[in-house]
Amino acid sequence: MASIRIPGSAHIIPIFVTATGARPLADYTGSVMGDLQSRRAIVEGIDSEGHFQKVIARVPLAEMDGYSSSLRSITQGRAKFKSGFLEYAPVPFEIQRRLIDEHAKHAKEEYA
Repeated sequence: MASIRIPGSAHIIPIFVTATGARPLADYTGSVMGDLQSRRAIVEGIDSEGHFQKVIARVPLAEMDGYSSSLRSITQGRAKFKSGFLEYAPVPFEIQRRLIDEHAKHAKEEYA
């Protein structure tokens, strides 16, 4: 996971806004939202655009790896998504702890 540490503050990660849409997304909404939530997404809403329905969510960039394949599998190739940078946000404490522990382990191995 890529994060940035600003002196005197917590680690931050890039957050992307993602809009996932499909023609009859209603058939797949629960599965799509479940997949997004497993990626630490914050679902902001469901919107309609013509014949398409969209799920709009904020997702950490590090969690977007493999989303295209997953979405294609969940919706049988009927959905597509687009995403773009939204903001930087603090890394949750438990993930910060894991990052610090991993770094300490690698540093110890490197200097041993």
